[in-house]
Amino acid sequence: MKTLFAIFSILVLIPVLTRGQTDESLLYNNKGQFRKDTSLTITPVQLTKWKRIEQDFINQMLHDVIFSQFAIENYTSGTSVISFEVDKSGKMTDFNIIKKVGGGLEEIIKNAINSFNMLTSIAPAGTKNFRYYLAFDFQLIDAKNYIEKENAIPITKARFILIQK
Repeated sequence: MKTLFAIFSILVLIPVLTRGQTDESLLYNNKGQFRKDTSLTITPVQLTKWKRIEQDFINQMLHDVIFSQFAIENYTSGTSVISFEVDKSGKMTDFNIIKKVGGGLEEIIKNAINSFNMLTSIAPAGTKNFRYYLAFDFQLIDAKNYIEKENAIPITKARFILIQK
């Protein structure tokens, strides 16, 4: 009877447990395709490495990437898509702007990524560098128009970690 119960438990638990385990991340799907532009992909090895640091990385970027004064004054908004390579020592190299918003925002992104100290954990084991892709959506809210439309006060900055593990 115990053996039958153990087999039954295994047959029931395996699908439940594997269903909760997915190879997707917030920024990449299970095929390694960048969700913002599925023509941009990373390898399964990269995806595995990325998933380990993604939450910490996103929280750091949410904290560090802010609007430049120029972008605020010129009401600059939109989505910036960037790519960069990580070499075997974990240093960011070959920073490229795929889709530019302007207003100095891409330079702020580059500086924030350079200051992130966990890129060594997504570094390749061999000599070939790994390329990663990120999208940042910059939006300015006209508070008066927002309040008139939504009847609520917009809160734009949080003081706690936004992405939980």
